[in-house]
Amino acid sequence: MLDELARLGSATVYEGGGRIGYVTGTVAVTGLTATGGEAGNGGGQPPAMGGAFFVDDPGELSLDQTALVDNLAFVAGGAVANEGMLRMTSSLASGNRVEGN
Repeated sequence: MLDELARLGSATVYEGGGRIGYVTGTVAVTGLTATGGEAGNGGGQPPAMGGAFFVDDPGELSLDQTALVDNLAFVAGGAVANEGMLRMTSSLASGNRVEGN
């Protein structure tokens, strides 16, 4: 999904359609707005968890000046399902949700 990110000035905006990333290594993100991401019942790895990101052990995700807004998962982690390490600095998570199956 990272190839679907559109650059607008110095900010990066991702507007839905699926999960942005399945993190198994070390990933640092700065200045991202992610909205409308979805980890649905039918796909993704792992399915239905982490509407914007899934951080698998031993993955590490660092978010700086990032907004995770209105993302959806069907089992866990409306914005981020985390089984590794997550750092959020000067960031916002709002309106993310889980709608059980």
